[in-house]
Amino acid sequence: MIEDPLYTEYKKLCKDIRKIYVIPKINFSSPGTDYLYLLYKDFLENKNDFLLEIRSLSIFRHYEIILSRIKNENSILHYHWLEITDLKSLAGMVWKISAVSLFKLLGGKIIWTVHNKFPHRRCCLFLNKIIRIYFAFLADKIHVHCSGAADIMGPILKVKPDKFFTVKHPEFPAVIIPRDRSIDLLKEKYKTALELKKKKNFLMFGAIARYKGIIEAAALFKDLRNNNLIIAGPVKRWDKGYLKEVLIAVRNASNICLIPKFIPDVDIPVFFNCADFLLFNFSEILTSGSVILGLNYGKKVIAPAAGCIREIDEENIIKFEPGNIRELKAVLHSL
Repeated sequence: MIEDPLYTEYKKLCKDIRKIYVIPKINFSSPGTDYLYLLYKDFLENKNDFLLEIRSLSIFRHYEIILSRIKNENSILHYHWLEITDLKSLAGMVWKISAVSLFKLLGGKIIWTVHNKFPHRRCCLFLNKIIRIYFAFLADKIHVHCSGAADIMGPILKVKPDKFFTVKHPEFPAVIIPRDRSIDLLKEKYKTALELKKKKNFLMFGAIARYKGIIEAAALFKDLRNNNLIIAGPVKRWDKGYLKEVLIAVRNASNICLIPKFIPDVDIPVFFNCADFLLFNFSEILTSGSVILGLNYGKKVIAPAAGCIREIDEENIIKFEPGNIRELKAVLHSL
């Protein structure tokens, strides 16, 4: 059996490990793009003869982890994403923390994967910081996707370096289709009026949010009329105000197309294959699945040298200093 780095960490905490409780739920309907499915893919598909059950739980089924301790199972809790975004999530957090604390008190082992330096929505920031520090205290080990992330998060979470372990971000599979075909499909499905075949196409893909620096990046395309910018991704309810700002910013730009909606898995190859460049202007980032996906499509990726992006060593990535719009402008003009 080929040893899996994540399985190795599980074995360190529980020698006879048989079950992993994963929170939140895995999206089994999107196996090609769901982070959790891809992280546990070998276990879920029983590759390499891993005798390990993956049990993913919703907020309403946190009681199962407590029952697991009562039954004295050989199991571990692996937790992902932990943040308060509104009053409803605050109420849910009380239940989550209570259940996990009792699980720990009963002898349970916990791994927490840290995906973000801070929650992207700057709501209840002080309370989020306190909860994350407490959760880091509860966790037996903290999973990050690169060594630099441990250096960043150690002082923030107030934990020592030896509590961290690194397992890289799972790969997102690419589906390659001809560029011209993908452009035809994009025009047919999303009714864009851009001239995509004769110009270079830049794609900003992912949730439309303030930390993505979309408005600042879009402003640069006023001087890049022979290039197109496609902005595509869903809008969370708390980012609707930002969407209005983006709409105003791109209103008179004939070379910018904004598609503020959820992009189904089947259409992701349409966007990535029609793009010549992937553009990201994060003001702050720890890890980015979209950057990894862009590289898997063989595209040139322009992204800030922040978090784990700083450690990516591939010829197709072009890095600039985070927040330095003049440097980003120079990069774009050079292309």
